[in-house]
Amino acid sequence: MWVFALVLGMIAALLQSTFIPAVKISGGVIEIGVMLTLLFLFFGSLREASVFLVIFAIFSTIFSQIPLIYFLLPTFVVIVIFIFLSRRRIISRPGTLLSFLIFLIGTIIADLVKLLIMARFSLHNLLTVLIDALLTAFVGAIIYFLISKIYRYLNPQLDKEKIKLAE
Repeated sequence: MWVFALVLGMIAALLQSTFIPAVKISGGVIEIGVMLTLLFLFFGSLREASVFLVIFAIFSTIFSQIPLIYFLLPTFVVIVIFIFLSRRRIISRPGTLLSFLIFLIGTIIADLVKLLIMARFSLHNLLTVLIDALLTAFVGAIIYFLISKIYRYLNPQLDKEKIKLAE
């Protein structure tokens, strides 16, 4: 799984730096780094998510010439909040609709930290944060649902644990 995290981190950084900004929807872009890090936390481990995040941040810095802290710190804050909530058993294995909310809130937090790093607060930027969060949450929830179905198909012994649409 580590090799998969390495390769996926490189590909995601390349997409985030080149293709994704070119296809903005209402000024918002899909935050691939936050989305895939949360997916690694849902289905993998903290170690795999951390490896993905570091590789993603390093290659995003190489591809986009933006400082490393811009990619590392926001997603690290989201990881810390996610780990805190999962240790408290607030979110252990969310359903698809709850994962939508987690992606939405995680992206909003990450984007607000990015705005804090850049020291750019305005009403337009907050609207862009909301659009980013909605796009990322929508795509993330779809990917989460598909991975959940594949995970359930590959592990038939987990039939008791239903992949729910809502909790």
